[in-house]
Amino acid sequence: MLAISYKNLSDWATTELDAHTTAITQLQDFPNQVVKAKGLWDAKRPTKLFEELKATLARMCSGNQRCMYCEDSFADEIEHRRPKNIYPHQTFDWDNLLYACGPCNSPKGNQFAILSPPFSSGLSDITPKRGTVPIPPPPGLDALIDQRAENPLDLIWLDFNTFRFTPTNPNHDSIEYWKAEYTIKLLRLNDRQTLVRGREHAYHSFRNGLSDYLRNLNPNRQVEFRQFLKEAPHKTVWEEMKRQHKDIDDLRDLFQQAPEVLAW
Repeated sequence: MLAISYKNLSDWATTELDAHTTAITQLQDFPNQVVKAKGLWDAKRPTKLFEELKATLARMCSGNQRCMYCEDSFADEIEHRRPKNIYPHQTFDWDNLLYACGPCNSPKGNQFAILSPPFSSGLSDITPKRGTVPIPPPPGLDALIDQRAENPLDLIWLDFNTFRFTPTNPNHDSIEYWKAEYTIKLLRLNDRQTLVRGREHAYHSFRNGLSDYLRNLNPNRQVEFRQFLKEAPHKTVWEEMKRQHKDIDDLRDLFQQAPEVLAW
């Protein structure tokens, strides 16, 4: 997972989103807000607004429009980081929208949790129970990492022995640990073997690409390699290779010979 580069919508699209938000928040009753938000969202069609949302989110993805969660599959679904039936007022909040793939978006669904002191007590699951009347969420910090406001690489790191993510801070009394742990588990980043194998394949592809670049140090090869890095899936693997290269024998010499790639 990577931090997402912010891109602005047009003034027209922003006004449209604000109008939808007003239609929701002007309702005093919370259950009615949830119903309204769901109705407005479910009624979406290939309109000018949603085409702009998707096009802008696509430009914010890493690689060749890779899912903002797994970075493996093609992103084609607008995802609400904060679920719309828990936070209806953010259903049309631009900062709450991501671009995801179906294998990430569908299982995540309406699951959500918050953190409250003392953090050693862990998470409070606020996922709505089916058949219950919606209630406003309690106060607390989001357990799911916000890629628009936080850098996931400050909270999780990739173990190149297993190609699985782990919390950077092992202290179970810390906010950082629980945010990392919840995000990894909610999105099943370690549970799907296809993702683990994809990261391992990306590692070897990036390493081989770097070796080939060093054998052919010319302007054309530099352009080709940079384009390859730009479009490849699992961009987090490359970022972790740069971050960890001094501690990995397999990478140390390669990056020392081409220090310029640390900026790519």
